[in-house]
Amino acid sequence: MMESIESREASPEASTLPTSQAKPSVTAQPVSPQPQTQPTRSPPQVSSSSSGAGAQINVPLTTLISEMQRTHKHRMGQLKDAAEANFKTASASTAAACQSLVDVSNTEVIEIFNAETKIEAQIKEVSVQTEQLHKRMTQWAQLFVKFNRSLKEIGDVQHWTQMIEVDMEETVRILEALSVKKRQLVGIQSS
Repeated sequence: MMESIESREASPEASTLPTSQAKPSVTAQPVSPQPQTQPTRSPPQVSSSSSGAGAQINVPLTTLISEMQRTHKHRMGQLKDAAEANFKTASASTAAACQSLVDVSNTEVIEIFNAETKIEAQIKEVSVQTEQLHKRMTQWAQLFVKFNRSLKEIGDVQHWTQMIEVDMEETVRILEALSVKKRQLVGIQSS
């Protein structure tokens, strides 16, 4: 019996049928997708005919359709709000995750940059020290050349002094030999 009433309410012809063909009864309300958001509905309109043959139930389809539209719009609004809230939550979570990732990578980049700056400073310091060492090596090389030249001169002087010493010893031997011969000659003459 409920099915016949519902099928009559769904078709346009069913709303205009006389009561002799349709049994008067309570009409079933359409089921809403969410019962907690179900708006209040107006009761179906009942009109009596002047012929007195019977009462005719007029449930305006426009009322049902408009009620369904309002329910649908209300539900769509709720779903849209929920979707926007979920999108905002997901966006905020994604932004926070991205920011933490950027912070971590920035921390590493800053550490690498600081290490690079220290290395560059050390390279400059080593370059300055290398330049100073090069200057000292050049000075030591010049001192070594001077020392070597002086050593050669000393070697020459030493050789010269040895030659003079040899010459002096030979001269002394010759003079001693002459002195001995002279004594011998003097001794021979004085005797």
